Amino acid sequence: MPHREPHDVAAQADPPAGVAGPWLRLHPRAAWRSVGGEIFVITADRAFHRVAVPTAVDLIEQLAAAPARVDALADRLVRDYEVDRATALRDVVTFAECLVAKHIAVPVDSPADTSR
Repeated sequence: MPHREPHDVAAQADPPAGVAGPWLRLHPRAAWRSVGGEIFVITADRAFHRVAVPTAVDLIEQLAAAPARVDALADRLVRDYEVDRATALRDVVTFAECLVAKHIAVPVDSPADTSR
């Protein structure tokens, strides 16, 4: 298996578009671990991702606990950090698109949806 450098998911400059579905959950084929305030994820394509930004770590931990709506994730940022709702929503949508594109998360139609 070739060596791959970790990717900082939260720092991707030009995320791909396409978060379909009102809910987001962690990808069922992604393995993750929290170590020292960071999250490390290995996806089904054997890519290794490092998430070190505290807000991104918080959002992934929330998705690990239960599927969440993108707007609810933004509301959490507004509550826990000094950010306005429009900025939080824009940032969460961008982050969600990155997670989906990298197979770390999947969009689902409901919290109980396990079809993906």
